[in-house]
Amino acid sequence: MRYRKATFFSTFILLAFALIFLNIFFGLTFFKDQAILIIAILVSAALLIVLGVSPFLTHHTLSDTDIQLRQGWYFRAVIPLSNIERIQVVERGPMRTGVFFEVVGKALYVTTQRGDLILLSLRQPQRFGFAWGKRAGRVYFDTIDKNVVLRRMAEKALTPANQDRWS
Repeated sequence: MRYRKATFFSTFILLAFALIFLNIFFGLTFFKDQAILIIAILVSAALLIVLGVSPFLTHHTLSDTDIQLRQGWYFRAVIPLSNIERIQVVERGPMRTGVFFEVVGKALYVTTQRGDLILLSLRQPQRFGFAWGKRAGRVYFDTIDKNVVLRRMAEKALTPANQDRWS
C-alpha cells in the first residue's frame, strides 16, 4: 500500500542542509583532527540515509494475517487483523503529520496527510516498540490506495463502519 511521499522531500532537503552545515562547523572547529571529521561525516551520512532517504523506500503492507505500517526504516507497526475491531474513514485528522502518538490518549498516528485517513480501532490496546513502547487502542494511517485497502480488508471480514464514505 503506497502512501504520499512528497511530504518527505522537504524533510530530506532540510536535513541535508543541516548536516552539511554541521559538518562544516566540525571541519572548522576540529580541522586538525581528521578522525573526528570523518566520524562526523559518517554519522551524518547514516542519519541522512535512515531519516531522509528510507521513507522513500518503504510502504505499508496488508497480508492475510496482519497489516504492517511503515514509515522509513525508523518506524514499523505490525497489527494482527484479529486484533482489529473496527475500521473507519476519517475525513479530518490532526494538523500534524508523521509518526506520533497522544501522550495521554490511546491513539497512534502514522500519517503523511491531514485528511482522508483510515482509523483502526483495536480490540485490545497494543504496544508499539517503534513508538517508544506506547500502548494504543486506535491507529490512524493514510494510503493513496484507500479504496483498494478497504476493499481488501472487507474481503477479510473487516468491513468499514462508515462504508458509504469510501464507495
